[in-house]
Amino acid sequence: MKEQIFISYKRVDEERVFAIKDFIEQNTGAKCWIDLEGIKSDAQFASIIISAIREAEIFLFMYSNAHGNINLDNDWTIRELNFAEKRGKRIVFINIDQSPLTDWFELMFGTKQQIDATNSDMLNRLCDDLCSWLGI
Repeated sequence: MKEQIFISYKRVDEERVFAIKDFIEQNTGAKCWIDLEGIKSDAQFASIIISAIREAEIFLFMYSNAHGNINLDNDWTIRELNFAEKRGKRIVFINIDQSPLTDWFELMFGTKQQIDATNSDMLNRLCDDLCSWLGI
């Protein structure tokens, strides 16, 4: 089965993000693409990311306080987010630690659906929405 959902995240948030990924897969039956072990070279990384985003129907952006002081021109999660936006992917922000969006994120992506991952009702509703969007 191809990965239907692409998950973008900061490596420092790996533990929380993987728990959310597992929850989504268990509650939807959908398959998520996530960089599990790191990709060795930048060239290889770019081609793998491009392919994974193109093939996914939904893009989940795992937002946290780790996004507060990033270099917006060089951060891979921002590159992934911009690429997904340009490809017309359905983008959902998953806030994994209740950090408020920075002004830049609010300006650029404040209209996207926002999910508080610390709220189990919201995570359950996300799974319902994912099933609906993916026709599961």
